[in-house]
Amino acid sequence: MAKPAGPSCAACVRDRLAGGAARSDSGVVRGRDAGDARWKKSQRLDSEQKITLAEAIEAYTLGSAYAEFTDEQKGSLTPGKLADVVILDTDLFAVAPEKIKDAKVAATIVGGKTVYSRQ
Repeated sequence: MAKPAGPSCAACVRDRLAGGAARSDSGVVRGRDAGDARWKKSQRLDSEQKITLAEAIEAYTLGSAYAEFTDEQKGSLTPGKLADVVILDTDLFAVAPEKIKDAKVAATIVGGKTVYSRQ
């Protein structure tokens, strides 16, 4: 499967929903892919199936909103959209990929109110 052109990961979500291969920034499928019981822990993805960290974050945010047909209301920090936000204690773009899993939630804001704050 060819990697979609451009930075938008909405195409990634559409590919995945259509039965395309799972993608991983590290290239390793950890455990079983939720949509396909055939994935094994040791399987690796081809380099053309990888996406960047920015594309992965976009897939989980705007891509998820697109998949549920709510991308006009949420999925990005844009004036007029819902702004539910999770703040991490780590800059995911500044750490090694294998350290991303160690990031902790520092705060969660829902509906403009802080609903969780780690002190």
